[in-house]
Amino acid sequence: MKFFTAALIYLASMTTALAEQTQVGKNVAGNMDSFSMLLSLFMVLGLIIVCALVLKKFQHNQQHISGMKVVSTLHLTTKEKLVVVEIAGKQMLLGVTAHQITKLDALDEPLELNQGASTSLTNSWAQIKKNVLKQ
Repeated sequence: MKFFTAALIYLASMTTALAEQTQVGKNVAGNMDSFSMLLSLFMVLGLIIVCALVLKKFQHNQQHISGMKVVSTLHLTTKEKLVVVEIAGKQMLLGVTAHQITKLDALDEPLELNQGASTSLTNSWAQIKKNVLKQ
């Protein structure tokens, strides 16, 4: 028992002595001022933005592989959506879920997408929904 007590006292004194000798972060605070910290932050943010732009450019190029193009997408739920795809000049309405893709309809009149025509797109989707619900 005396040996155990003596060992505990010895370990406690050694850890106290080591704690007094080493000061964590003592050298870091002296070398790091606020300007260099902000500069590092902005460099990391800039790197993230550049990587996002590069990935966006590569993703955009992959949508037009072999004459296929996504014309429009309508999200129904978080995992379900309706997609109009143009393949070789023909447009098809596809139902996309987490587990499968189903061809719902082949569109007789192709959807025209203009930058300022959001109402016509809404009307087109309304017509597509009516056609799908009739089937």
